[in-house]
Amino acid sequence: MFADSFRHDNLIRRIGAEVNTAMSDPRFRDRVVPLKRGEAMPAQISHELGLLNALDLSSVSDAGEVLYEFLTKRETELRTAAKSQ
Repeated sequence: MFADSFRHDNLIRRIGAEVNTAMSDPRFRDRVVPLKRGEAMPAQISHELGLLNALDLSSVSDAGEVLYEFLTKRETELRTAAKSQ
């Protein structure tokens, strides 16, 4: 049981490091979207991730389709905004 807890904590730290790297990279500005499924909270991974609005996939039947639609719409919005600046 201790080994499982250690592996879980280590995994959370590694994921948190990846999230922090992505969030500090200007190429990913406004493109990091935390996903929520069940009781897990994005802030458990990274404080910065917890500050963003999470896309809750807990109650959808086709998470892949919802995610595809969300990302397609969001990317279109980001590119339109960038062109207008």
